Amino acid sequence: MASFADTALTNEEIDACKEVHATLMSQMPPLVIDLRILIACTLIQKCRPAKAVSVYNKFFTKVIDLYKIDPNNLGMDGSPTSVSAIWEKQEITKFFRAYRLCGRDENSASISWIAGNGIEIHEEKQAIHASTLFYFANYGDLNR
Repeated sequence: MASFADTALTNEEIDACKEVHATLMSQMPPLVIDLRILIACTLIQKCRPAKAVSVYNKFFTKVIDLYKIDPNNLGMDGSPTSVSAIWEKQEITKFFRAYRLCGRDENSASISWIAGNGIEIHEEKQAIHASTLFYFANYGDLNR
């Protein structure tokens, strides 16, 4: 697992991530924290630690834990092996067809609608996994 020192973050971003990490550790020790997701949540929340902690906790409670999704299967390290594994381990590509790009907001961020004919209970995990990948991809451009 990477450490904060292994990242290409600014000092401000590192300080925010450290604050998020310290807060999470104080809330639920001995919590095993996924630094990749912590960093993503912190950056997506514009280095606002309180908001990042809230998003991180909700993400793990309502997505990772509830649907038993392996954080290692989110391709967050960006390696070819990790990204390829996303497509090999689950049949999730059909769920990407539900996302419809419908324009940009005032900050030029992409806006998407989710269309579909419903998801069967046995497909929920794959649909949530696809949604998680879509979320990180959508917010991956932090300069938007």
